[in-house]
Amino acid sequence: MSDFPKPSELLRQTRPYLFSDSSNVGAYTLSRSELSHYLDSITERNQHQDFEVFARKVCEREICPNLRPQTGPEGGGDGKVDTETYPVAEEISDSWFLGLPNAGSERWGFAFSAQKTWSRKVRSDVDGMVGTGRAYDRIIFVTSKAARSRDRLNIEEELRKAHGVPVTIHDRSWILDRVFEHDHLDLAHKHLGAGQYDENKVVVGPLDFERLEELKKLEEALGKPNQSKAEFAQSVVDSLYAAKLSRMLEKPKIETVGRFYRAIRCAKKYGTRRQQLAAIYEHGWTEVPLDL
Repeated sequence: MSDFPKPSELLRQTRPYLFSDSSNVGAYTLSRSELSHYLDSITERNQHQDFEVFARKVCEREICPNLRPQTGPEGGGDGKVDTETYPVAEEISDSWFLGLPNAGSERWGFAFSAQKTWSRKVRSDVDGMVGTGRAYDRIIFVTSKAARSRDRLNIEEELRKAHGVPVTIHDRSWILDRVFEHDHLDLAHKHLGAGQYDENKVVVGPLDFERLEELKKLEEALGKPNQSKAEFAQSVVDSLYAAKLSRMLEKPKIETVGRFYRAIRCAKKYGTRRQQLAAIYEHGWTEVPLDL
């Protein structure tokens, strides 16, 4: 008997339209200004290594998924890079839906920094990476600091001419755009501890959205004093329908049962015998413990 589904489960399967189509899903809460401040104060919290991991994870989603994880005690270390691409067969890279072209066949070096003097750091990092003799096809530098577009472009061109390697600098504005435009809030929370995670956030389904709007209108109408026989008669219909909507929305039982009591009272005062029986029947059906 324990394997036999409950009556409520059977009803959900056979008559899903009688139940709520909203769902509880985990959701991250983080504002753009909050993350911007978090990135700007990385050094104050001594989260240098956390930022490197975070930046690598963002790059894996936005630039290329084939990045080696950093295994040294400090970012870069003797390897002079924080991470770099590893070769991937064309049959595999062709199936990627994230990242940039050629990431699977070329050697790209990455450097991440939270230092305030990012311009000095990028020059030092690029010099060190080129000095390894590994012949990088592209170098990408990610900083947690804000950088003016003119400064970034000038330094990129300066380093390209000096070393013959394309250099791309991504600053805080790029990180913020990627996180919020492409929904990487999970990375900010997991690796930087930024924001909050609500595992019980409710996502309202399309049916429930319509039901909530209908219920709101019905409650507004029922809250107004009736003046004519037609309005009293309509209140009988509206009160029962409001109770049914409450049941389909799976509102707290005290609300739904209260609405059915109201429908019964209304039907007894202003409704027909048929309407009274309908209200009593629907109330009784609602009170049945389906999960026994």
